[in-house]
Amino acid sequence: MPLPCPPLPSPSSPLPGKARPYTLVEMVVVTVILMLAVALVGPRLGGGGRRMAAEQALTEFRQAFGETAMRSRTTGRPLELTLLPEQGIFQVTTVTNPLDQDWHPQGLEPLGGQEGQGRLLPGASSYPVPKGVEWEELPESPEGEGEGVVFRFYPDGEACGPEIAWTMQGRHYRLILDSVLGKATILERETTEGRP
Repeated sequence: MPLPCPPLPSPSSPLPGKARPYTLVEMVVVTVILMLAVALVGPRLGGGGRRMAAEQALTEFRQAFGETAMRSRTTGRPLELTLLPEQGIFQVTTVTNPLDQDWHPQGLEPLGGQEGQGRLLPGASSYPVPKGVEWEELPESPEGEGEGVVFRFYPDGEACGPEIAWTMQGRHYRLILDSVLGKATILERETTEGRP
């Protein structure tokens, strides 16, 4: 009597004593999960977190200067952005100099009211200085200007203010205010032999 042959395994069932091979879909899912984990953890291990924090701080500087310039142009009123390093803020105020107060470009009426009201567009009255900023030698305010470093923005887009420099996370920066366009430019300064 012949012995019966065992049935052949189907392609979808594992061989006896062997694990079922992974499907392509399972391998893709695992690969995607590993890539996400590396993308989230990798920058923190490689110093990317510090770089991102520095970029966020620079964005906050640009925001304070850019919004103040825009508010001056749209209101038709000169504005001051005053750096108060002890308080850690940039404060926005209307210009108190009587010679500048009522000036606005010909044909441009101030937004939101009559001449001399000096209202601001809704927005921040102050902006925080980013954490980790160490100011280098700040210029002194002219007599009668009060405390802090003052930057002025005018409705025609012009601006004035000193150059300021700071160190953040071991990197050196300086801010230059373009007097014609009213735009703040931030440059990273090279260091040579331990000196900025």
